[in-house]
Amino acid sequence: MTNSRRKFTAEQKAAIVRRHLKGKESIATIAEELSIQPTQIHQWVAVVMEQAEKAFRPPNRIRPASWPKPKSTLLRSSKSEGCKRSSSTRTK
Repeated sequence: MTNSRRKFTAEQKAAIVRRHLKGKESIATIAEELSIQPTQIHQWVAVVMEQAEKAFRPPNRIRPASWPKPKSTLLRSSKSEGCKRSSSTRTK
C-alpha cells in the first residue's frame, strides 16, 4: 500500500495557522484533528512569524518612467535649496 503525501494549499495553511493564533487552539488539538504532525504546524507558524514585517511595509508601487515625479519630491528638493542662508545676511 502506498501512502501519498497530502498537499495543503497556501489558503489551507493560512487557515490552520490563523486557527491556532487567533482561535487560541492548541497545535496538538489541530494536528490530531487533521491527522498531521504537530511539527508541520509549528513550521507553518514559524514561516508566518518570519514574514510578519511584510504586513507593515508599504506596498510596492511600480511607476512607469514616463510618469512625472510626485509633487512632494519636487517640493523637497526646492525647499532644501531655498532654506540655506549665508552667514552675511543674518542680523546680530
